[in-house]
Amino acid sequence: MFVVTAQCPIEITAYSAYGLCRDSPSKTGMVKVDGAKVWQGQWCGTGTLPNPRGVTIFQIDPFSCTVEGKSQTFDTHISAAAAENLGKYLEQLDDGKVIVAVTGDDPSRLLRSALPALQQLEVDVSDIGYRSSFAFVAQKGHKDKTILDKVLTEEQSHRNPANLDVTITGTHRAVGCVS
Repeated sequence: MFVVTAQCPIEITAYSAYGLCRDSPSKTGMVKVDGAKVWQGQWCGTGTLPNPRGVTIFQIDPFSCTVEGKSQTFDTHISAAAAENLGKYLEQLDDGKVIVAVTGDDPSRLLRSALPALQQLEVDVSDIGYRSSFAFVAQKGHKDKTILDKVLTEEQSHRNPANLDVTITGTHRAVGCVS
């Protein structure tokens, strides 16, 4: 038997839209996994970065400290179907999966149908307003491990958007030989 340990640092900064671009400074959000930038979005930028509006989800392998597959972005500002798809996506994940979420621009407008699936992860964002922001790290099936930061209003999110700096830790016991 051998033990594998996880020590996986995650940095998340959400961003939100604020006013008109001509009246607002650029806002940039990012996700770093083990120090490597895996996602970046921007409001009112120079056009070199995308504006992934809504909620973006990543699956993380905490033992290799890498993103599994591609991220999924759900534009819950413009599409109620995107919110339904976000809920379905979260529901179909296997217990034990570690997920990271970050928001950009505005995630709140049509988020309602995803709220039950988010609440199953202990992510209660039913109180967020227009152009608010949130970020979380969660392990499906383990509500007590969820870490959430949310900023409830456009004005607050403009000044200080949701952000997290966490390290995922854990152990996994396996049977086999290590050579």
